[in-house]
Amino acid sequence: MIQLNNKCQCQSCKGIHTVIYQPGDCEAIVQCEKCGQLWYSLLFEQMNFAGGDDTLEEYQIPISIPEYQQIIDTEYQYLNLKFLAGRKARVLHEGGIVEIESDLALSRCGRSQ
Repeated sequence: MIQLNNKCQCQSCKGIHTVIYQPGDCEAIVQCEKCGQLWYSLLFEQMNFAGGDDTLEEYQIPISIPEYQQIIDTEYQYLNLKFLAGRKARVLHEGGIVEIESDLALSRCGRSQ
């Protein structure tokens, strides 16, 4: 099982591959500029129609190099993220970084299958 790199909080990630980018749906592969960890990144935006600020959260699930290759070799409509279930992940939000389960991230972003 892939674990979080506890020595690096990986707040400075750069995008290295866009999986999908369209309104309301953004998924990408990002890499930590410090430790090199690869992450599957899912953006979750909750619109506030009452006039306040929208909620924006970025869920990141650690992936390996072979998984990265599998992702970039698969067309989005055929990309089943079931293999990411059951691992530690994290959510980046205004309050910082919180460790979560990847199942929660996938479910929240509509990608549990």
